[in-house]
Amino acid sequence: MIDRLTEQKIKDVASIVDVIGDFYELRKRGTNYECLCPFHPDRDLGSFKVSPKRNIYKCFSCGAQGGPVNFLMNFENLSYPDALRWLGKKYSIEVDEEQRKFVQVKPSTPKPLQIQATKELCTIPAQYVTLSLDLRLRSQFQAHLCRIINDVYRIVDAAQMYALGVTQDEGVIYWLIDEQDRVRSGKIMHYKYDGHRDKEKDGDKTNWTHWKMKQDGRLPADWQLTQCLFGAHLLPRYPDKTVALVESEKSAVIASIVLPQYLWVSCGGKTQLEAGQKYLALKDRKVVMFPDTDTDGETFRFWSEKAAEWREKGFDVKVSDLMEKTATAAQKVAKIDIADLLEEDLRKVYVPSPIEFIGQESEQEKTLAAMIEANPAVRLLIDKFDLELVA
Repeated sequence: MIDRLTEQKIKDVASIVDVIGDFYELRKRGTNYECLCPFHPDRDLGSFKVSPKRNIYKCFSCGAQGGPVNFLMNFENLSYPDALRWLGKKYSIEVDEEQRKFVQVKPSTPKPLQIQATKELCTIPAQYVTLSLDLRLRSQFQAHLCRIINDVYRIVDAAQMYALGVTQDEGVIYWLIDEQDRVRSGKIMHYKYDGHRDKEKDGDKTNWTHWKMKQDGRLPADWQLTQCLFGAHLLPRYPDKTVALVESEKSAVIASIVLPQYLWVSCGGKTQLEAGQKYLALKDRKVVMFPDTDTDGETFRFWSEKAAEWREKGFDVKVSDLMEKTATAAQKVAKIDIADLLEEDLRKVYVPSPIEFIGQESEQEKTLAAMIEANPAVRLLIDKFDLELVA
């Protein structure tokens, strides 16, 4: 992989105006630039704005947005590292490479293997993780993150950190990798455009990679799953971080992007909270549990009871009441988790306001921008009913 210093150097010098200008003729409009949108059939100028001040682009028709790296990934269909290499060449920056686990491998098709299968533990070769890595952000889950977080670098970083995989039908693979970097299995999940689970594809049962691998002969018939925490492989790498334990893998990934001061891991469900072999790696760590919420506080009480059992067995664990204190009555009815709460804040923080793209615009555009700034629901109405600005 490209080392972090080189990445940052490239991002510091890359100009969104220069990059898009290599492909399209930009027209200056006030303090910004505009051209036909590259990401949808666009006939009229005005919807696709390029802001040199913020170094981003935004299409107010199709919603495409991002910076120089994101533009190249979407327009040229490049991976994140390849987009950085493209920019490095453009700006004459020598790209230094460093090896990272699960990334630098030969792209070969895995052969049926005799898997390490002992009475103690069955594992999956790490090459399957490598070949599934979603560094191009192709899964619906990663695409959802791109819609709510205007920083592709952080999304790719999270994808690498948690070794997120992608299936052929754009599902995400949450690989369970233990603290010794042994791959236990992977959960396959599909998401809708809004970021919620696609139950029509997944059904009510957990879909595991080892099931499919046993069916096609890549794993022996007697292979058995021994679960570990999602994110357990990160524990030795961040020995000083307080561990934040949540229920779902999705919550761990999103929270790691927003609240990186914690090391976020997932237990995979509240039925998995018995303090057994799965949690031994947390024995000498400070642990904070973040339960989901509900209307009567039953989930919080359940986690609190489990935390008390953990403490009796020598664990240093506390239960956060963040969700109980901050969730609204409607959110409690919806039984949201910390990821849902953070997503609402992310949409407020990271989605650029149309007013930021207005330079010396028409009076009608200025009026519309002022209306949107005063009442964001105006933008929702415009998007929902496909309204157009008229004189």
